Amino acid sequence: MNDNPNPLFDWGKFIRSFTGEESLFSSLHDDGKVDAYVEQIGETVRTAMSKAFPVREPAVKTASVFESHRSVFIRWKVPKDADAYAIRIHVNSRRVRLSNIKGHPDFSVPLPVPVTTKGSRAGIRGGILEIRLPKSFRRLKEKEIFIRDL
Repeated sequence: MNDNPNPLFDWGKFIRSFTGEESLFSSLHDDGKVDAYVEQIGETVRTAMSKAFPVREPAVKTASVFESHRSVFIRWKVPKDADAYAIRIHVNSRRVRLSNIKGHPDFSVPLPVPVTTKGSRAGIRGGILEIRLPKSFRRLKEKEIFIRDL
């Protein structure tokens, strides 16, 4: 007589797997096909993801933002292959957007406090773009500022 009330599950085999007498999955014959299949799926997913989301060096990586009691400063190392004077700088009260950078995507730099473009300056010295923006308490529509020599 069978003591197992559930004929679909072998409790004896389950208990023997804990004592080490038998593997719970010993009835499956794996000759490496499962591992190869899983590896093939992993490679397919990695290839698809790398095509869908290419890895780029972010241009914002080297931008630094700091503030004084009156102004917010942004410093960014201009890439060697970019035409520094072709870069477009757009400012609104909470962010600065840099665009038209040859070979690099446009990017935005969030600002810690609201700013205004009135009295702002942007210049390049030694391959470093420096933008000075006076602090403000008013909201500002986006405006463009222009780069000049320092």
